[in-house]
Amino acid sequence: HVTHNEAVRMLDALVHASVETMNADTPPPGPAPGTRVIIGTSPNGIFSGKTGQLAAFQDAAWAFYTPQIGWVVWAQDAAALYVFDGTGWTTTGGNTGGPPATLGVNATADAINRLTVASQASLFNHEGAGHRLKVNKADETDTASVLFQNNFSGRAELGLTGSDAFQLRTSADGSNWTTQLSISPDHKRLEAPGFITGQFEVSPNEVATIIPPRPSGFLFIVHGGDHNYPQILHSGIFLFDVGPSRMLRSVYLGDQMRNKGTALLTGTAGPSGGTNVAVQDGEIQVELRAFSHRQPYTYAFVS
Repeated sequence: HVTHNEAVRMLDALVHASVETMNADTPPPGPAPGTRVIIGTSPNGIFSGKTGQLAAFQDAAWAFYTPQIGWVVWAQDAAALYVFDGTGWTTTGGNTGGPPATLGVNATADAINRLTVASQASLFNHEGAGHRLKVNKADETDTASVLFQNNFSGRAELGLTGSDAFQLRTSADGSNWTTQLSISPDHKRLEAPGFITGQFEVSPNEVATIIPPRPSGFLFIVHGGDHNYPQILHSGIFLFDVGPSRMLRSVYLGDQMRNKGTALLTGTAGPSGGTNVAVQDGEIQVELRAFSHRQPYTYAFVS
């Protein structure tokens, strides 16, 4: 049987229990009366052999209580609630002292998936206006994305994967990935398999260089920064080869767009009054020999 004094001591230790820590392997030094801890997994000294028990400093000595299923304590160091499930203490998070470490809804959360939901659907509703879902990353080379899986094997991913370019990539096995779409954050370059579009500017008597996605294909160049008002005179369509057998063939040339073949453009190499285009190893040169200030161009590769 339990005496009245023992019952009072137990109530004092267990009712509204708050512990200093959930992992005390040794008694804390200089404990105040009423100090409580949960004994850790490698206990020493007077705590030896009492892993998981609640230790309370009462009447100048440590008293030990074996937890029962459903016991709940507040951990001061973790600012979270813990519940004993019959084998160990697990966090339930906290709503009065700090954010929960993990949260599972109809599922078990872990250290990686700290928020886990098992459900047919998830709803993020507005509160009278719009609603934004934010995924943040620490550095440019990290990943912030939405990953679509089949049986926990990745098949498609959308977001910032390893860079600040917005990408859509796919995989047949969850290991080998192919980028299907990439858009640079400055909006000047869009890439897809066999297709790239972008923008550049070049000053008079200077040369701009653009890199094709493949050694050969079609190149479209349109002069002008406003797509609604292209400048056809300095625009053109070419078939190109920047491999070992360099070649540039004209499909369409505006009156002031000139095909300079494999000539090396330096800024003043081509005739004045127009836009000159030439191919070199692995790249295409665009030389501006007209106007008095920088000019914008839009280009597209299909290969």
